[in-house]
Amino acid sequence: MIKLIAADIDGTLLNSHRELSGETCRMIREVQQQGIRFAIASGRMYRDICILLERYGLQCECVTMNGAEYFDVEGNCLEGIYFSREKAQEIDELLHGEKMFAVEIYTDHGCYTADSRFKTFHGLMKRARTFRPGLGMLKNIVYTLKNDHLHKMHYLSNLQELWESDIQVAKFITFGDKVSEIQALRQKLEYVTGVAVSASFRTNIEINAAAATKGAILQKIAGSSRASGRMRSWSSAMAATICPMFRDLPDACGRNGQCGARDPRGRRLHHRQQ
Repeated sequence: MIKLIAADIDGTLLNSHRELSGETCRMIREVQQQGIRFAIASGRMYRDICILLERYGLQCECVTMNGAEYFDVEGNCLEGIYFSREKAQEIDELLHGEKMFAVEIYTDHGCYTADSRFKTFHGLMKRARTFRPGLGMLKNIVYTLKNDHLHKMHYLSNLQELWESDIQVAKFITFGDKVSEIQALRQKLEYVTGVAVSASFRTNIEINAAAATKGAILQKIAGSSRASGRMRSWSSAMAATICPMFRDLPDACGRNGQCGARDPRGRRLHHRQQ
């Protein structure tokens, strides 16, 4: 019996207009009414997910920042996996050694950067071109100017203030203009130990502590259930069990056009079986 379903937001639950369709919301509620836990597993920060959930009147458990934090349905953070101060500084020095990248630092107290507002704006423009490739330049600028990150970012002239605080660093993220730029950066990160490097798109890179992965934290929270059983990553053998439910939702498909549930490399859905 399935006890837990976890799905990503971007490229999975969101449709081409970056919205949750009414049918998708209905399906999530029906799953929960059947006693199945439904968790959002995303690279986003919790506040960004909350905005979306509140808009559609949903309450879900949330795995945020690629597995760095776990929040229950009441919004309590029950798990956090962060960088050591030394490791965070090491990563930041490497990223800022590459002058072309605007770097966002996700923490347990919001988003920080040592870049200027102008450089951050250009970084968010790269993100917008990735999210909405069909937008023209003018619409892209307007979209970026409305980006919540641009206005709620903590801009620091010196990150020493961050390193000396009690704020916990969970994730670094940056976007490039070209795939080759990101590939070159990824190669440099291969020499950094104790990190998990991932990407939501071909033109971005995301860096977490090695222990902070969606699969690991989902296995841990699934184990908190009283029901017996064990957590398994999504496998093709279980496609027949969950995929039909999502195939009925044309707006709940991944970027590859397939069912929102992915194979082990996609890691879109996880389930727990008895």
